[in-house]
Amino acid sequence: MNPLNSDSGSPLLSFHLLNAIHSSIQFGYVVLSDNLNIISISPNLHTILQVEDLDVFLNQPLTHLFGEFVGSEERLTAVKSGQIPFYRLESIAHSAPDGTFFYFNLQIMLFDPRNSKSGFWISVENSTAVGQLQQRLTQQRNELKQEVKRRKSAEAKLQQLNNQLEQRVYERTLELAKANEQLKLLEAAIVNTNDTVIITEVEPTDFAQA
Repeated sequence: MNPLNSDSGSPLLSFHLLNAIHSSIQFGYVVLSDNLNIISISPNLHTILQVEDLDVFLNQPLTHLFGEFVGSEERLTAVKSGQIPFYRLESIAHSAPDGTFFYFNLQIMLFDPRNSKSGFWISVENSTAVGQLQQRLTQQRNELKQEVKRRKSAEAKLQQLNNQLEQRVYERTLELAKANEQLKLLEAAIVNTNDTVIITEVEPTDFAQA
């Protein structure tokens, strides 16, 4: 079913409202048939996605434009059956022609939540500013973690050196104490063995007089 031709009365967003959305560079939209083929794209979406020509995606499956929905069949079925009101993907990063990254959010829901065959619409929100900020914060957080890790490693090495130094000082102190004790013992031994030798002079005896 083509939601643009729907006569369901009051769909979630009228086509006129969808057209009004494209006036902001921050928002774009894609309208899908109930079998998830692309039937309309907002005029400003090429600016958000930084793609020159999006008309080539008309009448093509949703996943040809947004590969992020590959593998999301279960979620999309849940949206179509009304089990969940929408399915949202945030902070999708794509590479721009100049090599930088831009970010956007996608949210898909029924064009008319009262009619499961009314088709779908996808809001495309330019979240580059937020995404780049998050990227910078993530990078800074990772750098901070690395710095903390380096500091902890340096502190651990310093502590190890301090422990080794303290151990060496302790061992050297014991060595000096032992050497000092041995020196005292040696000095005591020298004092104890230093006996005074007394030499008595004997007058010569005149044996001849005898």
